[in-house]
Order: sequence, then C-alpha cells, then structure tokens
Amino acid sequence: MLLLEPGRGGGAQAEAPHLYLYVATQYTYAASVPTGTTTHGGPTAAPTAATEAMSARLLAEARDEPVRAPYHAHWQRAVEVLADGWRLRGRRRTVVRAAIALALSFDTWLILVREHQLDDEQAREVSLRLACDCAHR
Repeated sequence: MLLLEPGRGGGAQAEAPHLYLYVATQYTYAASVPTGTTTHGGPTAAPTAATEAMSARLLAEARDEPVRAPYHAHWQRAVEVLADGWRLRGRRRTVVRAAIALALSFDTWLILVREHQLDDEQAREVSLRLACDCAHR
C-alpha cells in the first residue's frame, strides 16, 4: 500500500521520480548488503541484527573522522542534485534538503524497517512523503 495520495501529484514516482529512484536503490541496497560469508565462502543474503548494530555504531562513532570526508561529500552532493529537481529557493529548499538527507540515511532505513517493521516499499513511501510534503509547504 502506497502512503502518498494519488491526488497529490500522482504518487511518489510522479511527484519526485528522481528521488524515488534514488531512495528505492538505497533501501534495496541497505536490505541486501552481504554481512559475511557462508561456509562455502559466498556472501550471506541479508544483514543480521548483530551486523546492523555494528554498522550503526561504526557510523555513529566514525561520523566525524577525516577518512569519512569523501563519503559525506558524496551524500551532500546527492542531496543537492536531488533537491534541484524541485527548483526551490530559500527556506523551502533548506527544509527539502533536510528531508532528502533524512530519506537517504542508513539510520532512517534502520528505524523504519527494523524498529517499526515497515517493509522496504512502506519505508520508501514514508521517506518520500516527508520530502514531497516539505516541498509543497
């Protein structure tokens, strides 16, 4: 079930196709990152709770380390490019950029999917609705 109302721009894909594609890719990736190796040496299928917890701690603890600067620059640029799709200025652009950054965050995916038991489609829709609503206020 999609959470965006069809009457408000035709849903996430019509409202913000650039952001929909990016968030869909990010959430699909987050759900399928190999967490280790099987006894045969191949990657495991999905993250385990222990690996997710470790990743979350690592991201939190290393957030401001200089080695992470290229990572942060990549995501800042992604937010800018995606925000350009709305052609907003001033405070509205600032709010939309914040909503997009939140939508792209691994932490957001963890909270929506693991803590609130949403499936990936529902998590995408929550994130996209936030960004789209911010763009129209």
